Amino acid sequence: MFFERLIKTLSILIVIFLFGYGAYLSFSIFFWQDIYKELPVQERTIKIINSETGKEKEVVYRKQALRNNEPFTFLILGTDSENIEKGRSDSIMLAVVEPKKNTINLLSIPRDTWVLNKATGKNDKITHAFNHGVSNTVDTIENYLQIPINYYALINMNGFIKMINTIGGLDITVEKEMQFYDRITNKYVKLTPGKQHLNGNETINYARFRGDGEGDFGRNRRQRQVIVELIKQTTEFQNLKNINKLTGILEDSFRTNVKSSTIPLFLKQLKYDNSLVVNQIELKGVPAREGKMSVVKVNDSDRIKVTTELQKKLGLTAE
Repeated sequence: MFFERLIKTLSILIVIFLFGYGAYLSFSIFFWQDIYKELPVQERTIKIINSETGKEKEVVYRKQALRNNEPFTFLILGTDSENIEKGRSDSIMLAVVEPKKNTINLLSIPRDTWVLNKATGKNDKITHAFNHGVSNTVDTIENYLQIPINYYALINMNGFIKMINTIGGLDITVEKEMQFYDRITNKYVKLTPGKQHLNGNETINYARFRGDGEGDFGRNRRQRQVIVELIKQTTEFQNLKNINKLTGILEDSFRTNVKSSTIPLFLKQLKYDNSLVVNQIELKGVPAREGKMSVVKVNDSDRIKVTTELQKKLGLTAE
């Protein structure tokens, strides 16, 4: 029963940020809370948007994340480079976790979204923010959505493929017929509509597919679909040995600002059973051109609508 419960509580963490800590966790989960009492206070200056008037008010966000079952944010970044420290943030997904509602809200941000790059002070594609490091990506998204980002995890394509293969693949309901060239295996792949069991290469190609005319919008939808299925299917995962394998496999493919001493607190935030709700939030944008670049532009009204929704879920209010 202990190992079964441990596996289920690990499931969502494997998906979002704790891919390699199963061995550590099994040792520390029952002891940490009496030893580690304090979490750092996170302070951000953000603009609270009044949903009725649209007016903004600058406030200081100051709180301890993971205390008293308060909601928090987690940024998931996928890179297209073998070197985890360089490249572009090919996939950008924000998770807003509401422990009291046992809910995870997923928001995809198209990688071509036209935003203010905090490092350069100029507008650019959001994917280029990672050229100045993950901290700049965090700062840029915080400024764009006006919400605090408490934690982040960064994984590259090779790490994601290895993770999927280690847990035995994923069952995915393929939306439509897809044909693409897998540059990793140097083979052409064809997926047919309906439920399919996909390996790591097939899963990442399905999530990154853009050959259907929908571009980043269809791609972001499929990325959220893969994350949701990963959450559901790892909940049923029963092989502790495979979880422990992830520690070594992802060592060079994964980065996070989550400290190992904080892991047990994450476990307490959600119930990993059929009551877990995963919502999807859409950031609507339209294709546009900036010079020679193809970009995605989001109207201020649509951005404010999403920002207001996220701020509400985080318990932020305007006077």
